[in-house]
Amino acid sequence: MTFASATLPELGGWESLSHEGAELVLALTDTPSGAFRPNIVLTSTPSDAPIEAASSVSIAAILTDHPGAQIIAVDLWAEQAVDGRMITASYPAGDLQIVILRWIWATGLRHVHLTASVATHQFLACQPTLSHAATALELTGEMSATQLNANVAPKLDLAATAAAGGPLERLERVPSFQMYTPPGLDISAAAQGALLAARTTGALAWRSPAQRELRERGLLEGNSRRLSPFALQVVAHWDAGVIQLEASTTRGGITQSLRSWTRGESTLFAYSAAPQNEADAGGFAIELRPVGQTVDLILRFLGIGPMWSRAMEPEQVSVRVLQERLAADALTLPAPPADANDAFVRFWNQEWTELRVRSVLSSMRAINTPSAGLLNVGAPESVPGDEVVPITTMPSSAFYTHLLALFETALRG
Repeated sequence: MTFASATLPELGGWESLSHEGAELVLALTDTPSGAFRPNIVLTSTPSDAPIEAASSVSIAAILTDHPGAQIIAVDLWAEQAVDGRMITASYPAGDLQIVILRWIWATGLRHVHLTASVATHQFLACQPTLSHAATALELTGEMSATQLNANVAPKLDLAATAAAGGPLERLERVPSFQMYTPPGLDISAAAQGALLAARTTGALAWRSPAQRELRERGLLEGNSRRLSPFALQVVAHWDAGVIQLEASTTRGGITQSLRSWTRGESTLFAYSAAPQNEADAGGFAIELRPVGQTVDLILRFLGIGPMWSRAMEPEQVSVRVLQERLAADALTLPAPPADANDAFVRFWNQEWTELRVRSVLSSMRAINTPSAGLLNVGAPESVPGDEVVPITTMPSSAFYTHLLALFETALRG
């Protein structure tokens, strides 16, 4: 299929539609009635600006066009005659969360965009087809050198630019626009216990000490002891023995936790914060969200956003060294491993946040930094005289995909 700016492969099971302003629109043919219809859109605009400018403009456009959007990742894309970018983002749409994959190229004469949109529950199944389309795409028309306009050029990530040998736009400010906001409904541990005790009867026990708190929180009907419709939804989800996903972040001695229980079409979240290694007896902040928004809310809670990834060495560290670094602050920071490369040294010297995600079937552990990337931490392994953990650089797009897969596996049980 040849169009003004690119040639795309034929995709079985996708049909062509017409849309004003687009060179091509493809939509998945076999989509259940009422479901979101995955689509791929090819557009282009005249511009001689370089790829880093095209990427920055596209990030701003996604955040502006889709209220509540979050930019998950920006990755280099080198499958065509000119280098490009792949932006991964998502935004809420009613009860759904829509994932955007946008590939961008700057030909010197045009900015070419290939944008795919799918609901989160469709993403893993559609991803191979979308990646195939973007890989097989061939840019058409003339190519020319891009022109840098210093007045509108984006700020560069100087460390990443130096390492890559070419300009890379600064990404570290993007996560500051998409901070996690804890739920506004706080309840104590005693109130939680009272709610769970009322699960069978739908009403609090006579003279329950939590009655006043729950009434003030709107979780009882009027002046009665009956649970409100919202409270009944909460207790239907809140099963202390079946936590489908639990995420936590630890930084500066404080651990924040976000536990989730999915039932039917919704997920209950319970947020808490406590000093590291101490049980939280102070209660929870709770909210119900559509099931389709579960993974993206967890990702926002974990503080994952776009960062440039660089290969780091060593590929394993001792458990002792890792724990010492996690426990350190800016004044007690130990020296990095003697065999660390420049990328690892930069990572080592930034602020660390330890991330954990657990389900009843599997878990993942990572270390996040403000701008030096994300490191996946494997399970401890015994070696002669020591215990070590494997560590690998993990692009935020890969973290998101892994989190989606973990959630789908947890739902299947």
